[in-house]
Amino acid sequence: QELNRLLCDTLEQKMRGTPQKDCIRKMFVGQTKLYVKCINVNYESSKADDFYDVSVCVKGCRNIEEALAESIKPERLSGANKYNAEDHGSQDADTGTMYTTFPPVLMLHLKRFQFNK
Repeated sequence: QELNRLLCDTLEQKMRGTPQKDCIRKMFVGQTKLYVKCINVNYESSKADDFYDVSVCVKGCRNIEEALAESIKPERLSGANKYNAEDHGSQDADTGTMYTTFPPVLMLHLKRFQFNK
């Protein structure tokens, strides 16, 4: 993954000022929406973010579709981990990532290992 990222960055730098300057972005960049949505009040915060690859934990999954579905499941923020929703104070909320656009070439980083702390 690091080697691929370095290769793409270097190619983008070398192509600046040429007719092919955006070809790496057009081929490999997609966009996500990072969000936090409150459960009990009408409040949502979101931010768009570009990505070159998708990291997917495949441990315990039968196939890549199942691993991708697990990666987009929202996480509940509650109890001591509530979200501070500006004027609404601390709130229970769901947070997660949604993929809004995929690139023509999708690079998957398969996280196969889990480290114990």
